[in-house]
Amino acid sequence: MRGVQVVAPGFRSYSAREALGSPLVSTNETPKGANWLALLLVRLAEQAAGDTWRNLRFELEKCHLVRFSGPAGDVLQRTESTSRQAAIFKSLAVPEPPRYAELPTPAVTASA
Repeated sequence: MRGVQVVAPGFRSYSAREALGSPLVSTNETPKGANWLALLLVRLAEQAAGDTWRNLRFELEKCHLVRFSGPAGDVLQRTESTSRQAAIFKSLAVPEPPRYAELPTPAVTASA
């Protein structure tokens, strides 16, 4: 059946997720350019975590990096990981980002 697309239940339209090779989708189109690598990484993350990209992204977007300024300098600190975020990092075999991304180094003055 040429030109007919079978869309997986829960999806309203053909998207990049199905272009990756879902068995429920039949089409003659292939991703062009460097997009195939991003689609491959999304698919691998979904398979490893056992969840959809939408849910993974929603959970990981809750992680924020905040800059605190004080007299000693700026500190970059990320929010604490939730248990779900920790489970995602573990299932993907990716280490959690460091809690403090940047710490000021105290200035050393030479004493005479």
